[in-house]
Amino acid sequence: MADCCTEETSVSKIKLDDEGSERVVVVLNRDRTKHKKIRVDGCLIKQETAADWILTKPKVGHVVVELKGTDVDHAVLQILATAKVAAARAERDEKLGGLIACTRYPKVDTKIQRGKQKFSDQFGGPLRIVTKDEEFSFESLVGAEEPKRKTDSAKTAIGSGLGRYR
Repeated sequence: MADCCTEETSVSKIKLDDEGSERVVVVLNRDRTKHKKIRVDGCLIKQETAADWILTKPKVGHVVVELKGTDVDHAVLQILATAKVAAARAERDEKLGGLIACTRYPKVDTKIQRGKQKFSDQFGGPLRIVTKDEEFSFESLVGAEEPKRKTDSAKTAIGSGLGRYR
């Protein structure tokens, strides 16, 4: 892997952003452990379908992150392609998750639901899609704990009849 694509960080709030994107992902790192931020699209992988970032926490796992406008169908393809790279790097007990931060998300799109299921089936972790800038724990993104939300009422309102809440 090219060193210019990787940055080690131990800051308390790891920020993943992309020039020109409205979305920013912040991963909390309260214990300030070292993480690796890997710029994928245009750096590690060029001229192929790829997500923007892989964030790695040693002995825990990898999160594939795509910052997107509205083309969530394409974002799912980018996440799936990049997850194969992350899975190849993963140790046996490490987990893998995906996160798409976009400006708009059609929740009833069956193509996206199939993409989320495919990610779960292939990589054993969750693929989450969010439309608001939020802060996440690394463990929630790889499925090692339930995601922390601002209110539990959203879980009840959105989750009824939809199966697993993500």
